[in-house]
Amino acid sequence: MGHPLLVATTARHLGDIYRKSGLSGQAESLLTEAIKLYRDNLDTKVLDLANALRPLALLLVSRGDTSAARPLLQEARVLYAAINVAAGVSECDAQLASG
Repeated sequence: MGHPLLVATTARHLGDIYRKSGLSGQAESLLTEAIKLYRDNLDTKVLDLANALRPLALLLVSRGDTSAARPLLQEARVLYAAINVAAGVSECDAQLASG
């Protein structure tokens, strides 16, 4: 296996593509793996972790599993706020308000 952060980023992007394509099973496993790799690596950038949490939360919301999505959205929101990514904060706020 290659460098863990490269693998994580590849899994995150592919997972988001699968999510947008309606391939939720494949998307969930890739996004979950990306999050695990990001959490396990001290060199992970805050933005990368937030950008992995968000699509997994959106996937869960699309399945109606808002209770599982809520903590992911809350964590992503905190991370986006910490690095001043207003669009990420706004999206998380909107998702949290609707569910």
